[in-house]
Formats: sequence, structure tokens, C-alpha cells
Amino acid sequence: MNAFRIAVLALAGLGFLGFGLWFLVDPIGPLAAIGIIAAGRLIGVAIDGVWVPFFTYALVWEVGFAVLAGAGLLAGKRPSR
Repeated sequence: MNAFRIAVLALAGLGFLGFGLWFLVDPIGPLAAIGIIAAGRLIGVAIDGVWVPFFTYALVWEVGFAVLAGAGLLAGKRPSR
């Protein structure tokens, strides 16, 4: 199960590395497309009613890795057999 946790963290890290590089190259452009983290993004959409296609990909990424991280956390708390 350690391999699963390492893989989840590595994939998430690579994704955030990509965002970091994007911001280094164009610090203003990504801000219009990205919004903020998953919960905040959903609240913003509920308040403003604005949905851009990027939000779909971002939510899949953010919520997906939150679920995978939770699964890794729960698996780490189970006693080994």
C-alpha cells in the first residue's frame, strides 16, 4: 500500500509542478481560467453561476486526488496482516 500512497503523491506533485511552471511562464493568464481549490470553486460557481470548461478538469483532479489520498490514509490505519 505504500506504493499506492507514493504514486498518488507523485502524480499530484507532478500536476502541481505543471501549474507552478504555467504560472512562472504566464503569471496573469492562468488566474482567469483556474479559479481556486475544489470547495472554493464550487462555492464560487454556486454564487456567481459562472462555469468554464477548465473547472470540470480541475474538479476531477482535485476531488479525485482527495479521494485517493483519503483511501491511502485509511489503508495506512488498518492493521497489517
